[in-house]
Amino acid sequence: GDRTGTYGWPGGDSLAYYLARHPEIVKKKRILELGCGTGAVGIVCSWLGATKVLLTDGSPIVLETTSRNLKANRASRASLQRLRWGYDDDLAKAQAGTWDLVVAAEVAYQRETLPAFLATVSTLLAEDGRALVVMTPELADNGRGLEGVEKLMRSAPGLDLVSVELGDDDDDESLSELDEDE
Repeated sequence: GDRTGTYGWPGGDSLAYYLARHPEIVKKKRILELGCGTGAVGIVCSWLGATKVLLTDGSPIVLETTSRNLKANRASRASLQRLRWGYDDDLAKAQAGTWDLVVAAEVAYQRETLPAFLATVSTLLAEDGRALVVMTPELADNGRGLEGVEKLMRSAPGLDLVSVELGDDDDDESLSELDEDE
């Protein structure tokens, strides 16, 4: 199985740190994490006062690691579920259209998976929902770098891409927000 998500990635660390510095983004919100990996971002959301946190990943091996991390870090508001992007049954179980914030880090680089990722984000977000997606330019795996990923994201129906520049302490990452069209 794929073990890619069983260890930390720079974008996940940066997203967790960003949210910790801006707790108002998650406080009293319903948060869903896509491609949760170790669960660091979702755990931080739970600690920051989110009303509900659902950490998801498509890999059962990754979910085993995440489950151990949730227990060890006492993330009481967090739960765990398998979610494969673009699978209708998985999307229905994840309560489509109900999430205030979808978070993801280092998951949206491969051209083959990006359309399913974007459709999943759009399906899961509440009408006025927002997504925070962190990408490290050096890790882009689509042959066109981060610009190619951004171009595909900008073409996603129902979503708007807004780039957010992070401070000097996070200069390796690019944070993007996807807003549901109104």
